[in-house]
Amino acid sequence: MRMKVMTWNIEAGIGTTKGILQYSLYAYKYLFPSGKEKIIKRVGEHIAKEKPDILGVQECDTGSMRTGYQNQSEYLEGHLPLYNKKIGSSIKTPFFSLDNMVYSRYPLSGAEELVLPGWPGPRSAVSATVHIKQRKVSVIVVHLSINTKVRIQQLLLLAKCVRRHTHPTLVIGDFNTGPKNKEMISFLSHAKLKIADPKKGTFFSWNPHYEYDMILHSHSIRCVRAKVLHVKLSDHLPVIAELELP
Repeated sequence: MRMKVMTWNIEAGIGTTKGILQYSLYAYKYLFPSGKEKIIKRVGEHIAKEKPDILGVQECDTGSMRTGYQNQSEYLEGHLPLYNKKIGSSIKTPFFSLDNMVYSRYPLSGAEELVLPGWPGPRSAVSATVHIKQRKVSVIVVHLSINTKVRIQQLLLLAKCVRRHTHPTLVIGDFNTGPKNKEMISFLSHAKLKIADPKKGTFFSWNPHYEYDMILHSHSIRCVRAKVLHVKLSDHLPVIAELELP
């Protein structure tokens, strides 16, 4: 049985897509509402067009000062009415939140937040079991630290979590490191995962040299094809993979 999996760091609808300088020019958007709804709506339209069976979203703000306390996941739900959804908080403050989300066309169960090391406070990943007819697939959506030492600690904990799973597993999201870096090679070995590798960068979206956004899967799952979508609505590009279950 085949399934379509997608991951996308949507940058909370800030829309940094034209260069490093734009981060400074858009600095106010990190704290104040500024028309993010239009970008989130377009994100939802692109996701609906692709029709993934499993979707992982990172940097979705589910209600804070910078969105006018509007939940961006509700904008996405308007385009994904048939999907089941679970949310886990990566970083949450009164001023902004960075939430991980897992959507599925199939029923979800056993959702939990995996608390990961972080600085200045802990991050978390969201984990759930997807019930695909008679099969079960464990899914973990992550957004790891930009600090190498912290990220290594996060990957060590994630590897332990993955090894406890009895079902085929997906770990998807923004890893803030590439597939050829030592910590990722070590993680893949310890967690017994492979990369659905489109062999193209996802970050920065205007000059994507870094493969930070990845879809990892158990060895028992076969990758049929994978690709990066050149949709510039965030500083990250989305990744899609067609996978075949055992």
